Amino acid sequence: KFSDYLKSTESYPYFQQVMMKSKNKLLNSGLITVSKHPIINEKFFAFSKSNCSGKVTSRGILLTRIMHPEYGPLDVYNTQLSRTNKERIKWQELQELAAFIIANSDENPFILGGDFYFEDDSDYHQYLRERLEANDSHQDNTTTGPGHTFIKRKQKKRIDYIFYRNKKNNNQPFYHISNEIILDGQHDENRYSDHYGLLVDFDLVY
Repeated sequence: KFSDYLKSTESYPYFQQVMMKSKNKLLNSGLITVSKHPIINEKFFAFSKSNCSGKVTSRGILLTRIMHPEYGPLDVYNTQLSRTNKERIKWQELQELAAFIIANSDENPFILGGDFYFEDDSDYHQYLRERLEANDSHQDNTTTGPGHTFIKRKQKKRIDYIFYRNKKNNNQPFYHISNEIILDGQHDENRYSDHYGLLVDFDLVY
């Protein structure tokens, strides 16, 4: 199990994952955050109108609050939205996601990453950036190309994102350095998902 591996490693000894019950079995929902530093708080919110085809997983958002030894608490959000074209469900999930983050991190810096299932020229993307006053790490780094994270047949899309926001009092803990697409089959000839991975580097200013 991945959780057993994490417990045995010294590089990322702290992790939080969302477990769901299905037929009296405890199963991994797919949302997990790993950290070098202690996790001091965690919360999970399941979207109320999730359009998930599988009964095992639940679409939602996971908050892990990480205690950095010099800076202090930093909030990391991990999410997966429903794979649906129904606008009512998509807007409901985005509004619930934004409300959850604002309620828990109104004055805290945060990073939000995940599988959003919308493109960066959509109203959904604009709404999320404006509502959370957050930056899109790819759009802030224009040297990284189109940044497609989903390529299937002739479809090329950017639907996975890492957003970030500094404190509202102009304190800037996150200094964005670079973006990179990873796990796309070019590193070790293996593709582990139909979505590519995102690697974003930040310097922490304190």
